Amino acid sequence: EKAAAVAAAAVAAADDGEVSEVDDDDKAEGATTTTAGASALASALQLLPKQQLKKLVGSSGGTTDDSSKAEICTTIIKKKVEVKKKSRKTTKSKKKEKKEFQFGKEAIKIGSWNLKNLSDKADIERLSRIAITLSRFHVCAIQELLSEEVLQRLLERPVMAGYKYVLGPLQGGEGLKREHYCYIYRSSAEVVSSGVVNDSSGTFQRPPFVATFQFGTYFRFTVVTLHASYSSGAYQRVKEIMMLDKVMSVVQEQNGAERDIFLMGDFNTEPHDDKFMAMRRAGYVPLIPKSLKTTIGMNDGGNSYDNMWVRVLDPDSGLPAGFHHWTMESGA
Repeated sequence: EKAAAVAAAAVAAADDGEVSEVDDDDKAEGATTTTAGASALASALQLLPKQQLKKLVGSSGGTTDDSSKAEICTTIIKKKVEVKKKSRKTTKSKKKEKKEFQFGKEAIKIGSWNLKNLSDKADIERLSRIAITLSRFHVCAIQELLSEEVLQRLLERPVMAGYKYVLGPLQGGEGLKREHYCYIYRSSAEVVSSGVVNDSSGTFQRPPFVATFQFGTYFRFTVVTLHASYSSGAYQRVKEIMMLDKVMSVVQEQNGAERDIFLMGDFNTEPHDDKFMAMRRAGYVPLIPKSLKTTIGMNDGGNSYDNMWVRVLDPDSGLPAGFHHWTMESGA
């Protein structure tokens, strides 16, 4: 009876996952093979009578009357392993389906980041920290990128495998550092079009950079990014901010019926400032309120200069302008 109880406990342990065999996928994920459970089960099974062992195997176990106890024990363990492997593969399949299902529900993350004069002088540690954050996004608009070389080094970080970029030209007015705008995006997306806004009036020192992205066959959106002037004084900055509604109107005309159009970047202006009044009248709102700080670590407590604007109301009809629901978050 004691031997039977030990064997029963060992079989139960096998059912709970202590007897397992690792396939190649698991090894690649750093999994380890558990052999102690199998050894314990084999030892316990040897204590049972041969007829009881055959009952554990069942009629389809592939054993015969001439099979030794050791052969029957091996068959029992093999069956346990096969059941575990099948269960594990089913679980992996369900996890994959769940991930694809969430993506199909348009769980797409779009970000914007002023990388503060990111140049080829950046060391590996800084690039690695940046890469880890960028890997959270499907698309991220970048400002203050000073060279394409550092961008290529950034995308060489292991966590950035599967990412691409579309780069704007070097821009900057007199007395300003020349910088690139850039979009870093997952290769599952297609860049439909990209280009710098035509600034024939010379309003902007760094005219906005626009790109349209397509994810699969079901979702397309357009992003406009800007780094508004700061060092050239308030007058230049006011001119740029107050021209943004016209920029967005042009982008909207070029995109036809598309309503998922974002303006994002570093505006060097708080989102509640009156300079954005024309944008508000056009139906746009900032996704990040003034209470959330997107620039931190400053003596004044930080600010919300870095922001995203989306059109939520059509000013003519008063109806919702977008086809999709967007939420926001801010921080590292």
